Formats: sequence, C-alpha cells, structure tokens
Amino acid sequence: MVDRTTRWPEVVPLSLTTSAEVARMFVSSWVSRFGVSLDLTSDRGPQFMSVSWTAVAENLKVNLHRTATYHPEANGLCERFHRTIKVLLRASLVRWVDGCLGSFWACVQKDLESSSAELVLG
Repeated sequence: MVDRTTRWPEVVPLSLTTSAEVARMFVSSWVSRFGVSLDLTSDRGPQFMSVSWTAVAENLKVNLHRTATYHPEANGLCERFHRTIKVLLRASLVRWVDGCLGSFWACVQKDLESSSAELVLG
C-alpha cells in the first residue's frame, strides 16, 4: 500500500490473499493507524473485485477506483513500489520488511522535496 500524497508505503505479509484477509489487514494495519482514506485505487485482482471488499469500502465510505484491465501503469506508484520491495526482500530476507520500509520512509522524494517520514511524522 502506498499513500499517493506522502509516498508513505506499508507492507503487510499475508499467507492468503482472499478478499476477507486483505480487507481485515487493510483495516487493522492502515485504517487503524492512518484513518480512513477518501479514495482507494487498486488493480482488478479478484480480492478487490469481490462483494465483500466492496462492502467494506462502503461501510468505511471509501471511494473505490480500479485501474483498467491489463494496464498497471494506471497505478504506477504502487506497482513500482511492489517491484522494488520484491528486489529488496530477495536480497535481504533476514531483515524482512522493517529494514526495507525504513529505507523508503527516510528517502527524500524529489518531487515532494522531503521524505515520507518527514511528511507523515513531522
């Protein structure tokens, strides 16, 4: 998950990617810390197209936006993050997510002229 405004990424390891599990982790790891987003962009994976995911979004009053089929560029920020995190995780499985995310949070974003951590944490 990546916040478009601050570029703040989060990674949640999942053993299952069912819509129920993705929704549960979204609420427990993102919403519980950052609050409810007004808008959420996702691909058209089955977990994001399900009735249960749509129901969770409706209950949270989140506007769902889905990218065009076979057009991952429409969600390029998140797709690029996924590609980069996979490379980092293959290189350092021992450190897992914490070290990888710390690097992203501290990295200065040229277009924002600050790091995600500075924008989120002050």
